Amino acid sequence: IPVLKAVGFNAIVFDVKDITGIVHAKSMVREAREYNLNGKGAIDNLPLLIRTCRENGIYVIARIAVFHDQLLWISDPSSRIKSRRTGKEWNPESGEMWCDPTNKKVQDYNIALALELAAYGVDEVQFDYIRFPTLGDQADADFAFSEGKMERVEVISRFLKRAHQQIGRAGAFLSIDIFGVVAWGKDVDINTTGQQIA
Repeated sequence: IPVLKAVGFNAIVFDVKDITGIVHAKSMVREAREYNLNGKGAIDNLPLLIRTCRENGIYVIARIAVFHDQLLWISDPSSRIKSRRTGKEWNPESGEMWCDPTNKKVQDYNIALALELAAYGVDEVQFDYIRFPTLGDQADADFAFSEGKMERVEVISRFLKRAHQQIGRAGAFLSIDIFGVVAWGKDVDINTTGQQIA
């Protein structure tokens, strides 16, 4: 970190959860403990990392891949998108393991991780993969809709609004990565991903 500071770095982004689903820091969040999701984590002492960054004037951003989460998908079958046709997991041939964006339990898990990071003192939590999957037979996807049936854009917007409020109250900023194609503003991309910039 002193080397980074010496060459002019003023911010750092690191994965706390990437699409593998590994939680890279020791977490007390229920799912992380119950399914041992941080068993292979790469960050030994997150509070020390954050403190050292801050002492060196480096802004700390912790990234969470939200709905594309292989370990949660494997560990908790209730987190999966189901197939209307078979009743089993949706789109298994793609090899992509997407948790259900409409499942409140999946949403709450990711918010809980973000709140834990805010309590540790990160400046910002960055959400990635805050969208619906785009590969596969979309008509065959059977979503949980824990909070009632709604359009995909509303699912993502409501989730982000709820996350933003809670993370802000916990003292951190929330930033988001969006899927590049939605910048074109085409309905087909917006309606598939659930991401509408406005």
